[in-house]
Amino acid sequence: MALAASSPLILLGLFVDHAAAAWLATVLIALQPALLIAVGAGREGRLGPLAAAVSALIGILAITSLLLLWLSARETSPLAAGFPASFLVALGGFWLLPLILTSVAYVATFERFSLREEDLDTIRRIRDQQRSERQRLEKNGPTES
Repeated sequence: MALAASSPLILLGLFVDHAAAAWLATVLIALQPALLIAVGAGREGRLGPLAAAVSALIGILAITSLLLLWLSARETSPLAAGFPASFLVALGGFWLLPLILTSVAYVATFERFSLREEDLDTIRRIRDQQRSERQRLEKNGPTES
């Protein structure tokens, strides 16, 4: 739902000539990857064990985009370790922290999203049933019910 609601708000923010609208659009654009993860990882409308990780990712991306907007509004950009602060904020908030967070979340929930031996047995059983049904149809032809 948030993903669907954010798209018109992004368009509104891009075409309305107001600073607040531009800030809103920028934050919502930054949140799109996390919202897509939530849509893809959700099962029956719930994220289950991924809820904390996706929420943290949304928070990291929102804070990073707001901090970058705040830094860009300043007249001078402070330096940190010889780099502009905005570069380090973007590098950490849009790349390093999300990479670490999503990697840890993937490792922690790997079993939930992988095939188990029971799943493979079910797939084999269905395959064998379909194969025997196909052989029966080839041998006897279709039967009317």
